[in-house]
Amino acid sequence: MDVARMQAAAGSIDGACPAIPARRGAPAASLPRRALLAGLLAAPACGGRARAQAGADGAAVTLPGATERLLTARGGAAYRLMIGKPPGDPPAAGWPVLYLLDGNAAFATAYHAMRSQSARPVGTGVLPALVVGIGYPTEEMLDLRRRALDYTPALPPRAAGDPPPAPDLFPAPGPTGGAEAFLDLLAETVQPAVAAAHPVDARRQALFGHSYGGLLVLHALFTRPGGFRDYLAISPSIWFGDRLVLREEARFAAAPVPAGLGLFMAVGGEEQSLPPGQRQSPDAAARAALLGRRAMVEGARAMAGRLAALPGLRTEFVEAAGENHASVVPTVMSRALRFAFSPAG
Repeated sequence: MDVARMQAAAGSIDGACPAIPARRGAPAASLPRRALLAGLLAAPACGGRARAQAGADGAAVTLPGATERLLTARGGAAYRLMIGKPPGDPPAAGWPVLYLLDGNAAFATAYHAMRSQSARPVGTGVLPALVVGIGYPTEEMLDLRRRALDYTPALPPRAAGDPPPAPDLFPAPGPTGGAEAFLDLLAETVQPAVAAAHPVDARRQALFGHSYGGLLVLHALFTRPGGFRDYLAISPSIWFGDRLVLREEARFAAAPVPAGLGLFMAVGGEEQSLPPGQRQSPDAAARAALLGRRAMVEGARAMAGRLAALPGLRTEFVEAAGENHASVVPTVMSRALRFAFSPAG
């Protein structure tokens, strides 16, 4: 991508920081591509979002080694980029990188798990890696409307005479179908910007997502298997769009698997069960039937089994006993890190 196109795609870093480092008297578009990309991540953090807001009784809480930037993408959509760097010098090949969807919710958990385990790789089986969270400019853990757009594939057009689609089990809180634009943003802006600001190992990149994010991870694996080495899909929403992702899986399975590709899948063992507090409610039967049609556990288990049979694809599947849709991410995070960042890999 040329500099002008990258500038249009990346937009600017919002807040008090300059959008792009510029030579005195030179327009930003004349900068070398690497300098332009490095400017997205190397400038001081803007707006104080690299740390939690201070309360009335004390100072803000910070994460050592972590910084944050606000990136404006093509079309004006803003994203929070949270980058956690391991202590010490990078390896000769550069840092491996973990990219996290729903960065607002997952970054602190993943960064803590990475720092604590990678301090002793021989004992834990986890190498140090950069942790990059991609989130939204809100203090909430999730931006439900934006993630519904960014993390879901577009539904195929319906031809005349096609049967009506199955009813959506869980209607999205906003527009859907923006997965390709979001994956373009990752490939054309975020990954190059991280590589320009930090020495990275292009051969060891992983993408982690949960729920709709897990669906995006599968969509990326099945349609763009060269974007990352490891795909970490937690409780993926396989049911979305009348199980559209199953058709993508079939096309992926019919082609040779790229060398070294890996898939880690996990699901909470209780994701098809009602929580105890809802089992006596008047609508318990309807809720249980809905969970059964969603088939989070059965769908993930079946897909993992099919993909494990593909020659050349490294796989691991975890069914986390006793965990539900909300609790599964911190439970399986360390397993996902060992899968993607093992010293033996």
